[in-house]
Amino acid sequence: PKMWIKQILISGGTDQAQDPEYISAKGKALNISSNQNLSGAPMTVDLSGSRGGTLSMTVGALFDRRGDVPLDDYKATVSGLRLADFQLGQSDFLPSRISGAMLNAGLEIRVPGNEFDSKANLQFSNLRVVFDTTARNVGERLAREVLGSVNGFNADVRVWNPGTGTDVALSTNL
Repeated sequence: PKMWIKQILISGGTDQAQDPEYISAKGKALNISSNQNLSGAPMTVDLSGSRGGTLSMTVGALFDRRGDVPLDDYKATVSGLRLADFQLGQSDFLPSRISGAMLNAGLEIRVPGNEFDSKANLQFSNLRVVFDTTARNVGERLAREVLGSVNGFNADVRVWNPGTGTDVALSTNL
């Protein structure tokens, strides 16, 4: 090929001794080429990072142009992500908010040609449902009893298009 960068290594971070929320990152990119058929390999990128020893993430990608149908694959994960409080319910029924939630998540996207298939796995933990008012009726009392015991749940989401239209699927253990 006219251009072929076989490997790029990346690393860096902030001073762990001076900053409890230090950041570190590392990764590599392989086979950046003007002609993958000549180099014989797809381009790949893999990066990972962390903050403060509690939050971590990874990102990966593959770009393959060697066949008749181009193929892109993307993967990402995050763990230890603290979510901001958010409102739940309405002002006239069960005004409440979710507080203290943590998220671990994974995402995969595959794009062969004009089709795609994406999958996300979400794991919520350490969440608390905080009610803004006392129960005003039987419906609110029952909803509080159910929601008050939830401290985490998982959800899987898939969105795909095999070329004939987009489909969506959701599953959860809630």
